[in-house]
Amino acid sequence: MGILDQVSRVIKEASEHQGFHEFSEADTCEQIILPLMEIAGYSRRQRRAQVSIPGSGYIDYVIDADGEPIVVEAKRCSAVLQDRDVIQALNYANANGGRWAILTNGTEWRLYDNAIQGAAPRKQVWLVKTEEDLAELISALGPSSVVSGGLERIVEGKRLAIWLKEQLCNAESEVIAAVVKVANSNGFKKVKANDIVAVLSNAKMLPPLPLPPPPPLTDDRKLSAIEQWGRQLVRTKPRLLVCGAETVSTGPHWASLLYGAIKWLDNIGRLPAPPLPLNDGRYIYATDPNHPTGKGFTAPSTTPVATAHGPIYIEYDWSAERICRCLHRLFGAAGYDLDMVAIEFIKLT
Repeated sequence: MGILDQVSRVIKEASEHQGFHEFSEADTCEQIILPLMEIAGYSRRQRRAQVSIPGSGYIDYVIDADGEPIVVEAKRCSAVLQDRDVIQALNYANANGGRWAILTNGTEWRLYDNAIQGAAPRKQVWLVKTEEDLAELISALGPSSVVSGGLERIVEGKRLAIWLKEQLCNAESEVIAAVVKVANSNGFKKVKANDIVAVLSNAKMLPPLPLPPPPPLTDDRKLSAIEQWGRQLVRTKPRLLVCGAETVSTGPHWASLLYGAIKWLDNIGRLPAPPLPLNDGRYIYATDPNHPTGKGFTAPSTTPVATAHGPIYIEYDWSAERICRCLHRLFGAAGYDLDMVAIEFIKLT
């Protein structure tokens, strides 16, 4: 059984547990974190629990990656993760020669790199919201990967990809300036920075390719039928979101479905400009994490998400029903026929 299958089994078993959304910190550790650490390759002898810090409480877990400590700070399943929650873990890692710290509530995972200077938000190098990403992280956290530098190489690649995308979405960046210079010298005398950004983001200058004809979709799962769903969405988890014949986003959580839809629309140049309000006036996403009333987002994305419109913050404080309404609003604003967009979800027993 591959890493993804093993990770999916752990998450499935935990999510089907009665009271999953009310898991305490101890439940999160027992049902999710420890099984995943075993999948990564750590035996019970390689992890210490409730490691005391004189005068500062304790660390939930310290994992021994063949001599290199990885510090784990756990939260209850329903907790909204905040960068300040990992400061103690980072301090402990720093004092004990450790580079890596993990903050998780079992469903969202954040990896922090102590080799990066600055405050905790700057040290965050990996944000996991899907089972595929989690499987990649668990594999990268294995003892041999940590010791051989595999984890470091993966993190550097992810940081480079984020930086490069931010540069390519910013008409004022040095990278775009260099591309304009090369384009001008190759005969594109009238090309400007905004033209380059538009081409690279598939927006404005290049219309999106037409979607293929949609496959047969179950009528009661189309976004056009959202008013009929009602309590069908209570105690559910999403499998996937499809548009026409293309998979837009996958679960396992409603928040990750919304994030995937926003990134998919951005990649094809169809993401509506921020801010995008829901019909109750609250923003689905905006360039700063505040609603029109001035009240801050309850559960914003921890770092700005790079888009062709510039960095945006996404509000994740939605129930399953409200996230479906966000998707209805999002695809409607993007100009899609809502009969072509459907969500597959399963009922939790």
